[in-house]
Amino acid sequence: MSPAKTGSEMLRVVEAVLGEIARDIASADASSRAVLSRAADEREVQAWLTEQLRLRARGRFHVHREAEVADGDKPDIVVSSSSAGVEVAIEVKHGNMDWPVRRLETALTRQLAEAYLKPRTRRQGVLFVSLHRARIWRDPQTKAPIDFAGLIVRLDALARTIVRNAQGAIEVRAVGLDASS
Repeated sequence: MSPAKTGSEMLRVVEAVLGEIARDIASADASSRAVLSRAADEREVQAWLTEQLRLRARGRFHVHREAEVADGDKPDIVVSSSSAGVEVAIEVKHGNMDWPVRRLETALTRQLAEAYLKPRTRRQGVLFVSLHRARIWRDPQTKAPIDFAGLIVRLDALARTIVRNAQGAIEVRAVGLDASS
């Protein structure tokens, strides 16, 4: 993959690497699935994901954990292109913590899209949700059960509707990683 020159290209690189990580967790002969499944909280998931991204960077990007940005905000992870002045913010959520659907949607729409995507160099972001043991969410309106795959589809569909914030055009995605056994 050639070096990313734009934020959109950098977002595609990050999405591809996150997909590679998910595939390895799901089917590699040797993976850190058991380690990740035992992550007690969001900080442990952040550290693990930061390491996984660094291991796969191959000179394409740099990874920074909880770097302070505008207004003292601290995205969990910032991935910066090694070939252009563009970054992607990643907000990490441990899916087995007390995160109902509405709180995850708020993390996506307000925390990630509004707070972390302010500068012109960081107009792309990813909400990353990890699952460590089986869990069901409830649809806020209908109370119907939502499994993890359905939750990620819902969050990513919402993410793709978020195309602007107060500073201008943005791109947002939601990605899930199932580390449950």
